[in-house]
Amino acid sequence: MPANTTAASTKKKGRRARLLVIALVLALVAGLGYGAYWTVSTVRAPFPQTTGTLKLDGLSGPVDVKRDDYGVPQIYASTEEDLFRAQGYVQAQDRFWEMDVRRHMTAGRLSEMFGREQVDTDAFLRTLGWHRVAQEEYDKLLSPDTKKNLQAYADGVNAYLKGKEGRDISVEYAALAFSNDYSIEPWTPVDSVAWLKAMAWDLRGNMQEEIDRSLMTTRLSEKQIQDLYPPYPYDLHRPIVDKGGVDGATGKFDPSAEGGSEDAGTGSGLDAGTDTGSGTGTGTGTGGSDGAQGSPQGATQGLQSQLSALSASLEKIPALLGPNGNGIGSNSWVVSGKYTTTGKPLLANDPHLAPQLPSLWYQMGLHCRSVSDKCRYDVAGYTFAGMPGVIIGHNQDIAWGFTNLGADVSDLYLEKVTDSGYLFAGKERPFVTREEIIKIAGGEPRKITVRTTNNGPLVSDRSNELEKVGDEAPVDNLAPDRGDGYAVALRWTALDPGKSMDAVFKLNRATDFKQFREAARDFEVPSQNLIYADAKGAEGTIGYQAPGKIPVRQKGHDGTMPAPGWDPKYTWKKKFVPFDELPYEENPERGYIVTANQAVIDAEKYPYALTEDWGYGSRSQRINDLIESKTKDGAKVSTEDMRTMQMDNSSEIAKLLTPYLLKIDISDPHVREAQKLLEGWDYTQDADSGAAAYFNGVWRHVLKLAFGNKLPKELRVKGECLNVRPADSTGPVDEQNRLVRECGQRDAESAQPDGGDRWYEVVRRILKDEKNEWWASAPNRTYRAGTDTRDELLKRAMVDARWELTAKLGKDVNSWSWGRLHQLTLKNQTLGTEGPGAVQFLLNRGPWNLSGGEAAVNATGWNAAGGYGVVWVPSMRMVVNVGDWDKSRWINLTGASGHAYSSHYTDQTDKWAKGELIDWAYGKQAVDARTEDTLVLTP
Repeated sequence: MPANTTAASTKKKGRRARLLVIALVLALVAGLGYGAYWTVSTVRAPFPQTTGTLKLDGLSGPVDVKRDDYGVPQIYASTEEDLFRAQGYVQAQDRFWEMDVRRHMTAGRLSEMFGREQVDTDAFLRTLGWHRVAQEEYDKLLSPDTKKNLQAYADGVNAYLKGKEGRDISVEYAALAFSNDYSIEPWTPVDSVAWLKAMAWDLRGNMQEEIDRSLMTTRLSEKQIQDLYPPYPYDLHRPIVDKGGVDGATGKFDPSAEGGSEDAGTGSGLDAGTDTGSGTGTGTGTGGSDGAQGSPQGATQGLQSQLSALSASLEKIPALLGPNGNGIGSNSWVVSGKYTTTGKPLLANDPHLAPQLPSLWYQMGLHCRSVSDKCRYDVAGYTFAGMPGVIIGHNQDIAWGFTNLGADVSDLYLEKVTDSGYLFAGKERPFVTREEIIKIAGGEPRKITVRTTNNGPLVSDRSNELEKVGDEAPVDNLAPDRGDGYAVALRWTALDPGKSMDAVFKLNRATDFKQFREAARDFEVPSQNLIYADAKGAEGTIGYQAPGKIPVRQKGHDGTMPAPGWDPKYTWKKKFVPFDELPYEENPERGYIVTANQAVIDAEKYPYALTEDWGYGSRSQRINDLIESKTKDGAKVSTEDMRTMQMDNSSEIAKLLTPYLLKIDISDPHVREAQKLLEGWDYTQDADSGAAAYFNGVWRHVLKLAFGNKLPKELRVKGECLNVRPADSTGPVDEQNRLVRECGQRDAESAQPDGGDRWYEVVRRILKDEKNEWWASAPNRTYRAGTDTRDELLKRAMVDARWELTAKLGKDVNSWSWGRLHQLTLKNQTLGTEGPGAVQFLLNRGPWNLSGGEAAVNATGWNAAGGYGVVWVPSMRMVVNVGDWDKSRWINLTGASGHAYSSHYTDQTDKWAKGELIDWAYGKQAVDARTEDTLVLTP
């Protein structure tokens, strides 16, 4: 960028920031600041010093912090301790409010900041015990190197906090006007480790599907539930690894094998025993079952009110990554140098997470001035504020990216309990108990008792409804007497101590694929797909590794439904799927690797059941197709091609369904106007597309009519009401068996049907069956006879969509656009969602009209049951030019700063929304050329 352009841009940013500061001060002086006295200095006080010199206790030498025109810091130090101490200091400068809220959340201490409204959430989190497990990891498992880095990071954070009051750190502290009994505590290494538990929670796998399937049993038959959870379409959507299997002779995964292994349950040196002890289940195993037949009758039926309450409890936990469900995922792919314009690999990654302000990610470079055995880091990429190291990015030798593997690493268990214990294998066993004290801002502390079985903590203790779990559950003759009911326990791999924090630093230091895989060995939770690239050799190396603790379940238990905790046949085995047997690839023959939450490997070719609930592969197959289309005639993939692929807006379901919609005979001229929008449409969901707006409206109503209105109230959108037959009724509707009014109970972001690619597959499988039972819909004022066939239901959906969009976008279909429906508003994650309206207005930003959509590569997700607004996004995007690192490009959802009136609060968002990337300087010369501010930290 020319110097005069940069200067002009900087001046504009400065003017905009000053106007925002003035607006905030005027608003707060007018009375929005809870009666406090506000000045411009109140708002500016937290802004970090980014130039000159500052003393930082504990440094052994000077550290340079160079920020570019987006405020992204690159840190240069001579020792590892200095490097991570400076990282802690700098992240606290920009993001401490976010860090403080996050650590209170992971420790179950939100009530100390926000009062009694958070007590139930804290009680649930204390029951899970994230912080307690993180402490155990730190005390017993992490390497001395990792502990040293964590301590240095904590020292840096605390150096920043020293001598500061809340108002000096963030405007949110001042706006909340915290009472005197709240004070900011020093940062600890365990605060950093605990963040991985929050990350694992939001990526925990199929717990919500397990609950939903159980809730469906009140309204749907077993066959109907199977219809709504179809098998993965391997014939249409290629898995990540299309070759390979576990070698029976070596007991290791062989990427070149044809696949297929003999025994999933007891082979490969696994202990065939089960976990029969009490306590947290620490050390119990994981993996998949061979030939699982589903869940037991008696243990899984009739839990509707209890599981609904559990689902509601889950919704209350702040979702730092996003609504748990089909949208949580990512895209990553890597192309060999054989097929790129650079002659070396290109690697792309864009994780799909909840939109947040500030972004979950913090861009940063960590550079030893001279890389040696004493200072081993020269790494840059995306970090988490509150945690040392780089999560996704590259160093001087390798690049890597993540997507969610989606392994089933959690199970719900029914437990037969008494006041003193629980039943297991025909005998009563005592609970392992602990007391927790929840401190409450402005109130008296609350004491809770956490009870734990061999299957894990009783999450049902945290809800009045769940205290009566199983009161109405029908059970078979083999089940124990119900008594006062069954409780619900949670078994989850993240509640066992692990070494994922070690893996972060090993990844940052890795120099080749072997070291990369060794780092992945320690990445136990959350289970992620890891992709890899280096520039070694003529065309470089590309690779993939599936890591993680994945439970080995016994035959007959597939993890798709709550299981009877009293029966040893349903407990996990004592070992996890061995790392050496997990799928991986190195330089596959096809020349590229795509991971986008699809199946890892064909279940027929692999001995362990990793999950029954993969993403269904729409995004991954589209990326595969784009790469193949680009390279089939000898063309090469460029960095710009990779960026363009990230912004691909094509809709797989539109391509499938639109031809059927165009054949519907529409007589209403207004609906016909809308139908004409689909003629000649290329199925892309650009922000200015009227066709995309109408199609997505039709899709939403198809889902509602065919499926949504038939689901139990616990899955439907809160507040949407229907007249339905009582769940336990039989026979015709008459005077004695009347319809009842039932209203949905679920948050709009997680209600069903959400419209993700699972629903693409559901519809695909019935689309040619014109009289399939799912096409039947109930009558209403417009359709007094209801519908019985596919075309009748599609026509009704087209009519309903026409009038819904008329209400939202106007009568003239030519003025319609997808972006006007599909908007993103970035919300401050505390006061921006729960604070007074005027404060929300001042802290939040947007809206932006977006392209893309659900299950598109450009995954600006929306929940079809809840509306059209954006609920998850590509939280960042990067394209790494492997070997020629300074030609890499990246973007963040928001900006580097968490300070609402900083010029770097949302200074990347406009470019992000347009699909643009910015230059990513890595080498010292490139960094110096882009440096706007330099801060020197001295001992």
